[in-house]
Amino acid sequence: MSDQPMGQHPKGTLLLVGLYGLLFAASWFAVYVFVYLRRGGVTP
Repeated sequence: MSDQPMGQHPKGTLLLVGLYGLLFAASWFAVYVFVYLRRGGVTP
């Protein structure tokens, strides 16, 4: 299976990109909850 046509990714590439995306989203959400909301959020 090493003779794949040009332009196609290995099977694990999409999984790896998805894992990095989930990691980024989870870390952003943790910063939002534990830092931003503890400071009081938006105060008009």
